[in-house]
Amino acid sequence: MQYFYRVIQYAFFCLLFVYGTDAYADSTIKGKVLDEKGVALFNVNVRIDGTALGASSRSDGTFIISSVPAGTYTVQASHIRFEPVKAEVTVMENEEKEIVLQFQRERDLSLDEITVTATRSELRTEEVPQPVAQISADEVERRYRYNVGEMLDLVPGVRIVRAGGTIGADYGLSIRSLNGGPSSDKTLVLVDGRPINDGWSGGLDFNMLPSEIVDRVEIVKGSSSALYGSQATAGVINVITRKPELGWHAWASVAREFNNAKEISDKQADGFGRPDVSATNFQFNGSFANEETSHLFTVGYRQSDQPCRVEMIGHDRCKVIFKQPQRAITPGQSVVFYDGEICLGGGIIESKYNQN
Repeated sequence: MQYFYRVIQYAFFCLLFVYGTDAYADSTIKGKVLDEKGVALFNVNVRIDGTALGASSRSDGTFIISSVPAGTYTVQASHIRFEPVKAEVTVMENEEKEIVLQFQRERDLSLDEITVTATRSELRTEEVPQPVAQISADEVERRYRYNVGEMLDLVPGVRIVRAGGTIGADYGLSIRSLNGGPSSDKTLVLVDGRPINDGWSGGLDFNMLPSEIVDRVEIVKGSSSALYGSQATAGVINVITRKPELGWHAWASVAREFNNAKEISDKQADGFGRPDVSATNFQFNGSFANEETSHLFTVGYRQSDQPCRVEMIGHDRCKVIFKQPQRAITPGQSVVFYDGEICLGGGIIESKYNQN
């Protein structure tokens, strides 16, 4: 029994000695991490090999490793851009050792060549599984509407709802009565292949898409979730904008809407909103393109007392294209100008209401 107690005492004193040694080991290794040009590096992993001690460099490249027992260690710095760098460090008790770790060579991060092959086949419209409709460039020009929302309201099976019925509010969109309220989270709307639906409600601001910058609109009536996800349960609408021509261009359009409201009572007009006496639309558009980039911009103004359903049978339009050089002037090279163009047109717009 006495032998057993002696063993316990011996073990206790050994543990006390080890604990006391660690407790008073207050040495520190600190320093700075630099790249091959001497620039400080942030968030570099610095550790002491064979231990759990380490730190990350700060924004100025400095690091501090505390509570290091006395001894000789290998300190290693690693970064994804560089080959690891090591330094041999000897630390005495209660010593503050300072070192500099500088990377010398960047890693080769190039990957093996990857080949991606995609196949696509052409299908006639009648061969597509879902019904497909299109508003062509000719229709956009002939059946003038203020924005894309008003153009889509002419497509069978597509319904546009303005949230709250007020000018400037977001539009709701439904295809075949799916999602017919002010939300459009079941119909995906793309502009040149990129989604524009509001991330929260799915609503759309078609006022940002005036008809003057639209080339054509493609409508897929039917689920396209396999390709676009759950937001395309009802269908997909892709708005293709005009392709700017080389040089600077500008054009404007003016439309005036007249509604015959004298013989329509408020009760008969109910469901369509109180009919407008008149409305004025104005759009100023411009584009610029060269061999490297292209831009399309538009500024619009619309004045209307109340929203209503309008059938447009004509419009007034003014189109102006300024002369601009096709390419920059260089010595010994002639300058090619686009022809200036001014187009004027006229017509009227009439509202029709059911009086049943």
